[in-house]
Amino acid sequence: MAGTTRRRSLGRISGENAVIEVAWMYYHDGRNQQDIAEALGISRATVVNYLQEARETGLIRITLAAPAFTAHRLSLELCTKFGLAEAYVVPDDGLAPDPAFARVVRGAALWLPDLLAPGDRLGVAWGRTVYALAERVENRAIEDLTVLQLVGSMATPYGFTAEACSTRLAQRLGGRAV
Repeated sequence: MAGTTRRRSLGRISGENAVIEVAWMYYHDGRNQQDIAEALGISRATVVNYLQEARETGLIRITLAAPAFTAHRLSLELCTKFGLAEAYVVPDDGLAPDPAFARVVRGAALWLPDLLAPGDRLGVAWGRTVYALAERVENRAIEDLTVLQLVGSMATPYGFTAEACSTRLAQRLGGRAV
């Protein structure tokens, strides 16, 4: 059967429930993979596959708390130099440009919803980063949010427009685009 995931039964637990059980035991109970495999009568490789499936299908999300990025030495220096309340710094460890870009987008997508409050107005320009952010940010309704497009419409060679950036971001955040 192409396109379907074959899962090993865990007695009474099967299918997606098996993936959830393994993920719960690993992430919430703090059990190691070998311990889970022995407890459920499955191989350690099956545990690894279930955990991977849980991540890929969005059943679990792994995030780092904001202080890991706002208490970074460079973050504190930026705040001091520019009088900022907070600055989020994503580690790049000398990554090539494309993976570093992906990290910045992922970090922004994770943190942006937490930085917004009901009734806020979010002004956005456009570009590759804003477009990628709009595509990556998780759906989360923020009451009475207005996303303001800060640049006019123009033809672009990029396959997206300023309108696409602001509209998609507003859709993802449950706001209205202006």
